[in-house]
Amino acid sequence: MKRMAGNVLSWKQARASGFNPQGYGYRSTEVPQGSMEAVLDCKIWGGKVMGIGCYFSRCGDGKKFLVTVYYNRIARNYSIGGSKTDIYSCPLKGVYGVEVGTNGKGHPVLQSVELANTGSDRQG
Repeated sequence: MKRMAGNVLSWKQARASGFNPQGYGYRSTEVPQGSMEAVLDCKIWGGKVMGIGCYFSRCGDGKKFLVTVYYNRIARNYSIGGSKTDIYSCPLKGVYGVEVGTNGKGHPVLQSVELANTGSDRQG
């Protein structure tokens, strides 16, 4: 996948661009679980961790949620497990097939993510 430099923002850059991250749930009770399609609205660098906060809106009902993808030291990118998708280079506003579960502590985690189509491919 082609690298898309510059589409991961700092918190300050995201706010300055008009993005409102406060509307996105991140607790296990707020993040939908299972497989779904969702639009990647914004990506923000983690403040205290080597991670990218991924702000999604679920297709269908528009439920907004946040999951963090951490730096994968083995793959040397921001990918999940065996996935070839590097979140760093993913286009914004694309529709993604995502699967969300929980880790051993009960926190929501992105278990898989694959681009279904770009925002320009979407109807409506």
